[in-house]
Amino acid sequence: MAVVADRAFVFEEDRPIFAAAVAAAWDSPTQTVPVRFRYTAPDGSVRWFGATFSNRETDPAIGGLVVNFRDVTEE
Repeated sequence: MAVVADRAFVFEEDRPIFAAAVAAAWDSPTQTVPVRFRYTAPDGSVRWFGATFSNRETDPAIGGLVVNFRDVTEE
């Protein structure tokens, strides 16, 4: 979870919407929260990603957020 916590990989201008999606997921254990954001790759290129955050904190096998990322640059 450290990568999600520091948001360093998220394009700077998109960090507020990314942080809001994470916060909404923590606040909504019954909903899946979608978000789109730009990712700055190590080579400096910018890619668009879609993500969903699902709060599974009460599931003893998981105990936190489930995050699914997908590159949507070509969409």
